[in-house]
Amino acid sequence: MKSIYAIPTHRPIDENNLRDYFSEVDYAIQIMKKDCMLIFFEDTEEHVNEANILRISSMFPKVKYMYINRNDTRKIYDFIYMSLSSKAQTVFKEIYPNANVNYGNIFNRIFIFAILLGADIIVRRDSDVLIEEKDGIKLYPIINELNLLGTKDNLKTIYICGGGYKGTYDLDIDSLIRDNGKDYSLVRKLFVCMSIPEEHHDDIINEEILNNNIPFEKDIIDYDSKSYPECGNIGLYKLFHYFPSPCQDFILGSDYFFIDVAVHSNLDVVYHNRAVIHKHTRDRKSEFSKVYNYWRGLLMLIDSQIFYRGFYEKYLDNNDYNDFAVIDNNVLRMTNDMKRELALFKTKNSERIVKLNNFIEVLQESNDADVRKISSMLEKEYDNIIKYTNQSIELHIKLIKYWNEICKATIYTASRDDVKEYLENRIFGGDIDE
Repeated sequence: MKSIYAIPTHRPIDENNLRDYFSEVDYAIQIMKKDCMLIFFEDTEEHVNEANILRISSMFPKVKYMYINRNDTRKIYDFIYMSLSSKAQTVFKEIYPNANVNYGNIFNRIFIFAILLGADIIVRRDSDVLIEEKDGIKLYPIINELNLLGTKDNLKTIYICGGGYKGTYDLDIDSLIRDNGKDYSLVRKLFVCMSIPEEHHDDIINEEILNNNIPFEKDIIDYDSKSYPECGNIGLYKLFHYFPSPCQDFILGSDYFFIDVAVHSNLDVVYHNRAVIHKHTRDRKSEFSKVYNYWRGLLMLIDSQIFYRGFYEKYLDNNDYNDFAVIDNNVLRMTNDMKRELALFKTKNSERIVKLNNFIEVLQESNDADVRKISSMLEKEYDNIIKYTNQSIELHIKLIKYWNEICKATIYTASRDDVKEYLENRIFGGDIDE
């Protein structure tokens, strides 16, 4: 099977991180004998990391890599756009890159390029993670991911395989942990705001936050897991043909949709213990406006999760999509169910405001003065948040509806000689002996 190894970024990448990405792909190619190409998605107009990538690549001559920035993405999207119907074109325009942070569209971009390049598997690492070592040996997560994805476990196909983070949890929860790391009561309140069932709180805290920092001893593979791999340490098999991410700007966690669908529809998700080392970059807190936008994005997530959790529990929990024909046949039904749930969701503004108020109360108890200040500012955003969430869900439903057409147009686009030439000019390295 063919795979791509995707690194999305909108910031300079440290050289140590770059070496780890090349090294992991090099291992997949030379030791595992896998067909794997490294792709850097630079979410800027500039070529911020290109020179460093070129320099590091000289240390790994067997690794073929592609460098794509926003302008390259727009160019490829323009080719795809021409093959779409007018209704699909309107939706497709919503996933074009812009100047804003958009977590969902970053994954949609990776999905499009995977389809364009004929990949069966996507492996993703975030640009702020490092590969852990034990006794001088790198603990590559890709070993588990490429060996398991697409295979069968008790007659169920493995569609997702990934692990967690060591170091910093994906959410910036440090200011909510009290008593020198012993008191997670505020974090639990945050999970309630995020519509995470209480029976899962201990699992998340113990397995995804605390246990991921336990020293690695041996591989532990949890098949058919209910634990969520981090999007910065994950591999997925073919699901990108069916489940695009929400495409609105700023909303945190919008790139986890396909994992939610997989868990709630009984697809096989595998959780491994090869955690990557994660550390939030300094620029996240370099300006007050960035801190504000982070918590505003989380407020948007909390509002949208009322809808998505309701949809998952009502329509997905009793389904079993563990077959591509079943998934394909159910996508239209899924969008119709989402429309019904959205109509109900729009009548629940009072319930939504209660959740938003509960979140503000959590922030007001933070040990960070900036976070407490932001909490009072966010109270004025409720009406805008509710309108924005409604628009986001409406757009997401349309994107899922037209995603099959977009995928087919992408496959057709890949066959064009001018597109092939454009892509080939952005592929470097791969000096593999015949």
